[in-house]
Amino acid sequence: MPITRFKNLGIKAKLIAIFVVIKLIPPAIILYVAVAGVYSLEKTISSETNDALEKSVAVVDVTAKIAIKDSIEALDKKSQESLEIMTRDVAENVADFL
Repeated sequence: MPITRFKNLGIKAKLIAIFVVIKLIPPAIILYVAVAGVYSLEKTISSETNDALEKSVAVVDVTAKIAIKDSIEALDKKSQESLEIMTRDVAENVADFL
């Protein structure tokens, strides 16, 4: 049995065994908890980052569509105004000629 073996050890071996148990087991537990926490944090950050990325892409997409629509409308209006000015100028030139 392991306990009988421990009783048969000398004081020096017992002190070394106790030292190992006291010095290595608690840090090992703390290490395990810390590593589990880091993995959990990484999973949470990754999930939230992906969500933020998807929202950003959606916002950029909507903004781009609005900007393109507004630009097309502005160009159409400018073209219409330009055609109206050209038409008026041609009409004035024709009227002057006649």
